[in-house]
Amino acid sequence: QAERLRAAVSNCPFAFGGVQIVVTCSLGVAWTDTPEAAKATLLVHRADEALYAAKNRGRDRVESADLAGAALAC
Repeated sequence: QAERLRAAVSNCPFAFGGVQIVVTCSLGVAWTDTPEAAKATLLVHRADEALYAAKNRGRDRVESADLAGAALAC
């Protein structure tokens, strides 16, 4: 879903003052398949780390992080 959102933003030009601007986005996603480990603050922290990893790896991309904290390219 995050990759679909990133692609949709990239494929939708933004017009400002009569000039078309290409807008891109970077997304950080955190996930877990262990409900008891799904603490909101930890998930937000891991998503934030993944977002910064996406920006550092070139922008306009999605990075995900599991609860172990390793950022992985999607």
